[in-house]
Formats: sequence, structure tokens, C-alpha cells
Amino acid sequence: PIPPYAFNYAALDSESQTDFSAEEESKDGSVIGQYKVLRADGIIMTVTYSVEGDSGFVADIATEKAPESGAGSGYGAPVEPAYGAPPAPAYGAPAEPAPLPTYLHPMLKHQ
Repeated sequence: PIPPYAFNYAALDSESQTDFSAEEESKDGSVIGQYKVLRADGIIMTVTYSVEGDSGFVADIATEKAPESGAGSGYGAPVEPAYGAPPAPAYGAPAEPAPLPTYLHPMLKHQ
């Protein structure tokens, strides 16, 4: 059997437009849970699920339009980076070529 447990969490970050929450509980050998996510199209998707015995996950998915707020959905034009373009490369006079390797004759000769 599944030991009893319960958890929940939420993540909300307006800068990255993250809006997500989840909760789950296990009791008497079954698991029930739900998570919600705000999609990029402004729709809130809610997935409610359960597992009883060997049934596997049974899920129900619902969608709804996110409530309008004065700030808007937050999904707008992409944010421009705060840094500028890198400077153009500066090329100087070509470097002198490296000298070619020289080979010395062996001092010992085989006889």
C-alpha cells in the first residue's frame, strides 16, 4: 500500500510569466491530486486525477479563460536584452609567419 502523504506548491513569477500550482494527497491506498497551469494563450488548464488500487491514473482536464486583470495577461512583445551588440572585430596587420622547423642531422651513424 501507498503510505499516506500530502503536498502542495505554487509558482508565480510575473517576469517569466510562470503561473503553476499543484496539490496531491495519498490516503487509504488511493491518490488524488490536481494541478493548474496558465498557458501562453491565456487559458488556465486544470488537470484533476486519481489512482485507486491498480487502476492507473484517471484524469479529467478542464480549461477556462484566465480572469482579466488591469495589467493584462503579461504575454506581450518579447523583452529586448539589456546588452548591446558586441563590438565589431578589429583586425591589424597580419602577423609574421612562424619560422619553418629545421631538422638537425643525427650525430651518430649506424654501421
